[in-house]
Amino acid sequence: MGKLSISSVIGGILVILIALTAVGMITSYYFYGLHVVEEAHALSNWLTYKDMEQLAVVYNDTSHVLIIKNMWNYPSTITFIVDNESGTLKFISENITIFPGGSVSLRISGDPISVLTAFGNEFWAVSTAPNPYFSTYAVTIMSGKGGTTDPAPGTYYYPYGSKLTITAKPNRNYVFVGWSGTGYGSYTGSDNPATVYVWSNITETASFNR
Repeated sequence: MGKLSISSVIGGILVILIALTAVGMITSYYFYGLHVVEEAHALSNWLTYKDMEQLAVVYNDTSHVLIIKNMWNYPSTITFIVDNESGTLKFISENITIFPGGSVSLRISGDPISVLTAFGNEFWAVSTAPNPYFSTYAVTIMSGKGGTTDPAPGTYYYPYGSKLTITAKPNRNYVFVGWSGTGYGSYTGSDNPATVYVWSNITETASFNR
């Protein structure tokens, strides 16, 4: 047998390197494709689960015990308990996971009216306590010098849970600076238009500058 030339050895090495690179690229694309499919599947499941989620929420006015039972086939996570203590809405932050068929009992000082979940669902408590869902809440919009708003400055009343879009309108030679909000569900920042949620009485003030 003749000796292999240096060029033959180098050529062989290059062929092997090219083959390995091709295999690596194919493998990378394969796993990337799997990742994309898995993400789409997870999003689809999340939306499906959101529609399927079902909790039974009961509040005993006498013992002040809130009972939450998971009525579906997947775990649910409670993120907030909406409490109406002395006529004032309070959002109690929680991180409670309830497995299928399981339940949790919580002693609450006020009158819990609903629970919010990680899927973005809200379940109302069966109770004889006053329910703010049937009440309206004040949204007061104010404007500083140099502009106005839409809705126009004033006080408006909306049902509990309403979603409201507010827009600042600067006058000529003025620019919009930002919103300053107070109350749960209000907005503070520079978005224009901005979105507020009427979970309580809120105030929004638009500021302008030259």
